[in-house]
Amino acid sequence: MKLGIVGNGRLGSALKASLNAIDLDVHVFNREHWADVQRHEACFPDLDVWIVCVPDDAALAVIRELAVKRPAARLVCTSGGLEMAEMYLAWGAAAGIAKLHPLQSFAKREQRVFESNTHFALGGDTELCELLESWVTNWRGVAHRLGDDQWLLYHLAATLSANFLPLLIRRGSELLQSLDNSQTNALSWLRPLVEQSVAFGLDAQLDAPYSGVAIRGDTQMINRHADLLASIDPAWRETYLQLCQRMSDRRLN
Repeated sequence: MKLGIVGNGRLGSALKASLNAIDLDVHVFNREHWADVQRHEACFPDLDVWIVCVPDDAALAVIRELAVKRPAARLVCTSGGLEMAEMYLAWGAAAGIAKLHPLQSFAKREQRVFESNTHFALGGDTELCELLESWVTNWRGVAHRLGDDQWLLYHLAATLSANFLPLLIRRGSELLQSLDNSQTNALSWLRPLVEQSVAFGLDAQLDAPYSGVAIRGDTQMINRHADLLASIDPAWRETYLQLCQRMSDRRLN
């Protein structure tokens, strides 16, 4: 089986390494290579499975082009956010197309295989999903097959759970950095607290894995924090108060 990956960014690089690790033949097309292939029709390779591993705003265009130039191939898209209906429309059919999305973040581009026990969401063409599940099994991962109408909820859950954490951590470290003048030291100070909070949040045995002034209902300290933020960064003051309100709602419920 010959595979092609369009896009060799952070996810594309990890995917290539992981497929190579299970002895699959993989051709990777970075931006320049893909442009060359588009310009020269004779150079367009005849592959069994194409894996579209580019940002969401570019994925549909790649899918449309492959639908025209390689309609007999099978196609896999790694986007968690694109709706299946959009992909079917771009591909021109519901057969021969599927999605594979790892629940894992990649801070940089490197040839590194997926970690064991990584969870993958997949869906689409039944036969193609069976192939994807075999890959996940060989990677010692965990596969979750989603229906066409479940992807948006899945993507929202992943976004809320993980995407904003680095932003909050870095904003906190920037405030702390004013005391130490070192981002490295500020992050080191915060690491035990952040790791403990994440561990609490991931502990299914804890009904209330929360801590801090908001869950205690300490309005005096919340207001003092808000006043300080108003003098430093007014926009973050509003964000802080909204987060405190969400936490208070949990406390009251």
